[in-house]
Amino acid sequence: MRAPPARGAVQRLPCKPNGVSLSLNPLPDAGMPVRKGEMIAKLSGSLKEELVKYMIEYTVRTAGAHDHNFANSESLLIAFGKWKPEEGLTVHAFVANLVNGGYVLVEAGDPKVIASFVSKFTFWNDVKVVPVVDIGESVPIVGASLAWAKSASKP
Repeated sequence: MRAPPARGAVQRLPCKPNGVSLSLNPLPDAGMPVRKGEMIAKLSGSLKEELVKYMIEYTVRTAGAHDHNFANSESLLIAFGKWKPEEGLTVHAFVANLVNGGYVLVEAGDPKVIASFVSKFTFWNDVKVVPVVDIGESVPIVGASLAWAKSASKP
């Protein structure tokens, strides 16, 4: 049985998926200040912030009498006029679907940023959040998956 690593030592994991080694820098000793993002994953010795794109579909709720819908729409417009993107949120596109909602393509490194954005408008909107990748990144993945599926399905 191996001894546990010394406190504060970089720990190398035994697995190497796709030949990439993964090491984790542990949190500092007790008594030392912990900064946000202190636990850092290193891929092959280089730091890389992972940004994820999300497609957010929203639909403005319309239920009840027309005066309720007018009041709901008015309060939504007032709130939206005061909104500014959260720190860490990049808005690539914010479009309407010409009916009663639309789509927002955003990017963030922390899913809590997405939750913060979406939760502000859940009082007016129904929302679906889907992580997405650029088609240029998706095509090679699908090609590799197809090759694997063909190979794996042979007796």
